[in-house]
Amino acid sequence: MFKRTKKLEPPPPPNFSDILEDLETFHVEKLLPIRNRNLECYKQKSAHEDIAEFWNLFETFIFDVDDLKRMKTELNGFKISLESNKLEIDTVSKNIKSSIEEHLENTRKVTKKDE
Repeated sequence: MFKRTKKLEPPPPPNFSDILEDLETFHVEKLLPIRNRNLECYKQKSAHEDIAEFWNLFETFIFDVDDLKRMKTELNGFKISLESNKLEIDTVSKNIKSSIEEHLENTRKVTKKDE
């Protein structure tokens, strides 16, 4: 009925290029929890539902904390770039003012010589 076949060998391990090719097509979608921040809706539920809702609320809190940390980092980056831009603008404005003063002095000297 069943014929015996040769013993199958395990497949060869993938090489580096195969692994890289698999990584390019690999994609995992993690479902984000429903972000509910209202505690009033949890008061009339069973203990099991209440625990599940509590963990959902807890995960929402963790995501919010991560978002706030990310936003704080971005804001600090914006603050640093704003300060550097302000310093650059101040330097350029001082250079322009000194150039204007220098040209005014030159024109005053030229007009006094002509008189």
